[in-house]
This record gives sequence, structure tokens and C-alpha cells, in this order.
Amino acid sequence: MVFTLRIEKRVVKQLLKIDGVNRKRIKRKISSLSLLPRPHGVKKLSGRDAIYRIRQGNYRVIYCIDDKNQIIKILKVDDRKDVYK
Repeated sequence: MVFTLRIEKRVVKQLLKIDGVNRKRIKRKISSLSLLPRPHGVKKLSGRDAIYRIRQGNYRVIYCIDDKNQIIKILKVDDRKDVYK
């Protein structure tokens, strides 16, 4: 079962601010979500329905999963110290 990825416009802007090596790793991690939306190491954010967090180095990717429509929406990508603000 393959999920469709939807990336917010602000996420694209956030990715452009990240250095090339980390950006490439984050993009690879995001694209792998379409095949496995809940990979090993994923954390469900407390107090929120269907919103998850994955790690890539010092960066965090926040996303939500719509199992019914098979859509993953990438909400935010940022440094771990800033992502939850």
C-alpha cells in the first residue's frame, strides 16, 4: 500500500534553509514514508491525533497520516531545538 505525500509550502522553504547533505537525507527519509508511514523509531506526538515525528540527525520531520485516504501530509521540518515552538 503506497501513500501519497503532500508537502506544505512552508516545508519547502524550511528545507531550502538546511545545508545540502542534511537536506538530501531528510528528503530521502520523507520519500520513504510513502512506503512505510510508521517506520522504526517514529514517535506519535502526545495530545494530537495521527501526528507523528521522525528524526534525521538534529532535524525533526512532523507529519500526519490519513489512513482512510492514504495520504501523508508533511507539516514541518526544522532543527530539534526549534521544531516544537
